[in-house]
Amino acid sequence: MSDTGGFFGTKERGAAWIFRGLLTLIMMLCTIVGWFGTRTLSGLDQKLNDVDKSTWSQITVLSKTEAELNTALTGLTATVNDHLHTDIDQDQNFKSLLQDHEIRIRTLEHSKP
Repeated sequence: MSDTGGFFGTKERGAAWIFRGLLTLIMMLCTIVGWFGTRTLSGLDQKLNDVDKSTWSQITVLSKTEAELNTALTGLTATVNDHLHTDIDQDQNFKSLLQDHEIRIRTLEHSKP
């Protein structure tokens, strides 16, 4: 038993038109949400690219600084080693000189009449 009057003609046709209208509204809403999401994600992507570039530039700066510090540390280590060898050589020279003086003093003491 269908109603033959009304704007849509029958109840089934009216329900179909309402369903189509609701689907259209849902699709429009999804399109708007998708557009905002795409816009937001593209802005986020640009920000992440900027952060990525900044991070890599900082890593490059740190790597260069580390290389410079390693070079300076290598030079400092060589200088310290040179000073240590010089001090060790001087210490050995002083010890041999001291032994020589002790030998001379003992020789002089024994050679006294």
